[in-house]
Amino acid sequence: VPVVFLGAGPVLSVDHLERTTDAEIEALKGTDTMPVMLPGSSFFLGLPYGRARDFVAAGLPLALNYLCGSGPGYLEIGLGVHNAIMKKENHRLHWGYYCFMNIGYRYQSSGGFVFRAGLSPSWQRSDSHSIIKRKFYPYLAFGWAF
Repeated sequence: VPVVFLGAGPVLSVDHLERTTDAEIEALKGTDTMPVMLPGSSFFLGLPYGRARDFVAAGLPLALNYLCGSGPGYLEIGLGVHNAIMKKENHRLHWGYYCFMNIGYRYQSSGGFVFRAGLSPSWQRSDSHSIIKRKFYPYLAFGWAF
């Protein structure tokens, strides 16, 4: 499970959530940690797929990530979405969706060190389904897989 700091999106993410328990899903509630599932790993390694529906039902954001290549260097492609209150106006809450992608390079050594660099375009959709903001964030991340 890699733990990455300063990555694309939130400050902290947890990856490879193929065997997550109810207690672990509960522990992620109320944190700024982004759960990341890698369905390609499940497919190619014969592992169970992550419990995406349970994460969404718990009100957690969710990202999917795919690594292309045969380590230690990979092309990394990701996509995620999170529903949130986008603005408060005249005592009315406006809901919207924060969507993001990432495309970049990921290096993961056999010793556990993880390095990521890339670009993360993001956009926000309002409750009227119009795009209200677009941004492009570069990212540089370091972490440890254990």
